[in-house]
Amino acid sequence: MVPTLKVTVFSDSTTAIQRAQNTQPGRGQAMAIENVKLHNRLAGMGIQVVYRWVPSHEGVEGNEKADEEAKAGALEQGRVKAIAERYKGMSLANIQRRVTEAKWTETEAWWKAKPNKKAVYRMNRKRKMAAEASAARKSIASRYLQLKVGHGLTAVYLERIKKKESQECWWCQHKKQTRDHLFKWCKKWKRQQDVLWEKLKVKCKWKEGRTKVPMSQVFDTDEAVKPVLEFLADTDMGRVTGERVREGDDDAEVEEGGSSSGDE
Repeated sequence: MVPTLKVTVFSDSTTAIQRAQNTQPGRGQAMAIENVKLHNRLAGMGIQVVYRWVPSHEGVEGNEKADEEAKAGALEQGRVKAIAERYKGMSLANIQRRVTEAKWTETEAWWKAKPNKKAVYRMNRKRKMAAEASAARKSIASRYLQLKVGHGLTAVYLERIKKKESQECWWCQHKKQTRDHLFKWCKKWKRQQDVLWEKLKVKCKWKEGRTKVPMSQVFDTDEAVKPVLEFLADTDMGRVTGERVREGDDDAEVEEGGSSSGDE
């Protein structure tokens, strides 16, 4: 094919120009092979690629820009090598823990600097899962964590993710089945709710009852963990009755985070 377009590649390195066109074994071979493949592909499209040397540090605009990019790339490569050296010999679990700690540090700094904290999120005082929740049966611990972060199987949540057409409580037919409704007002679980809130008043030393204490506060209080777990064990809270929304929903793994106060 007769070339219809000519593209010129400028470089101040004769070594780079020679290497880009030579696929012989040696340093840079992999990149040279890819370059030749691209060169041939462009030739098949009628595009001729030629290479030209230009002197360095002579004020050639494109070359100066390329030099800046090369330096930035070298600095980034050095940063990556430094990070790799820092984590050399560590297990994957150890690295993941350090990444999680760094993430939480950044999140806490963001939260402290946030001008408006009247959002639907409550920062945890502690990042580790409460011992009682860790020791609980997996199905109960999963329901606890799902309800804590606002992803529990309530009608409001399922309607939001398009798994249900109604927000109505499937136990008492109240028009809106929220987390707040299930833990405080659902008629199906009135006896268990009364027991739960008596325990919370004693354990957490709260003067206010269910009408004043938000569920986000309950899930963010260490002393409330055991009473809540016992409440879940004594009820079907966090489960769907009469139908399975999705196989495995009840036992889904949820990463611990802050307590959601949305759809209380």
